[in-house]
Amino acid sequence: SPALVHLVLDVCRTRERLWLEAHAGGNLIPILHRLTDLLVRLSWQGMNLAAETARQAMEHHSLREESRTDPITGIGNRRALDEELRTLLRFSPLPLAMVLVDVDRFASINSRFGHPLGDQVLRGVTDALSAHLRTGDKLLRFGSDQFVLLLPGTGDAEARGVAERMSRAVRDRAWT
Repeated sequence: SPALVHLVLDVCRTRERLWLEAHAGGNLIPILHRLTDLLVRLSWQGMNLAAETARQAMEHHSLREESRTDPITGIGNRRALDEELRTLLRFSPLPLAMVLVDVDRFASINSRFGHPLGDQVLRGVTDALSAHLRTGDKLLRFGSDQFVLLLPGTGDAEARGVAERMSRAVRDRAWT
């Protein structure tokens, strides 16, 4: 801010004046008082600036997380999926399996019972799938009734086994 710039310039000028007066044998007390006052004001400005920067960083983090989170299920959304895939493909050793999950007859649930119940079904599917994730696995919502499981370090046969377990977990859930 302009006020901060002027304050820093005042500190610099006062420091130079202190140096000049010290070498000229002048009275340093008023200059030291002025410098102390300016430095206290500068430290308050610095703390305010640090607090504002921290607030903005937290807000940025919160907005970023919100933009990557599906509001219905609370898991990562399509944007998070794109980022996770980029990261996994770039930094994780292969193999990498991706399992697509599609909820059968979901459109009929929404049309017959309404979207609030459909949202509950999506949350139930998320809970059933999440309960069987391994460390490092990622569950993300791809769209409407579609989910994606990212399984790092997983080959085809193991991915098939995971997909079957996940399918059973959803099928065997007590749907009331």
